[in-house]
Amino acid sequence: MPLDAPASLRPSRALATILVVEDHEMLLEVLERTLVRAGFAVLSASNGVEALARFRAAVVDLVVTDMEMPQSDGFALIGALRHERSDVAIVAISGAERVLRDPQSVEKLGVKALLEKPVSGTDLVDAVRRALPPAA
Repeated sequence: MPLDAPASLRPSRALATILVVEDHEMLLEVLERTLVRAGFAVLSASNGVEALARFRAAVVDLVVTDMEMPQSDGFALIGALRHERSDVAIVAISGAERVLRDPQSVEKLGVKALLEKPVSGTDLVDAVRRALPPAA
């Protein structure tokens, strides 16, 4: 997290700020709760367009994104995030067979982990902790 970030955009006691992007509302809520319980500050978005706007408006340490969404899928979102900030850590989640059959397509984007839905809370938190930069 940049040291020159305004205090209002930095989490006061959280380990890091995570942006969670998921188009299924119930799953989004579960992912959010899991990460908050693990000590992270969490922002959320239900699609790639909304996610990019939230990413631009805050200091985000890591993005957890679904790969199959309306209004800009995970592939398009990751490309846009990399354009904004090439070093942002990303964890992808997917239940889509086409993504899971070809994990190299996600790995080529610099994604730190690809988790299969349904995602366990333990697997999510472990992947996030491994993917975060050391200073986060």
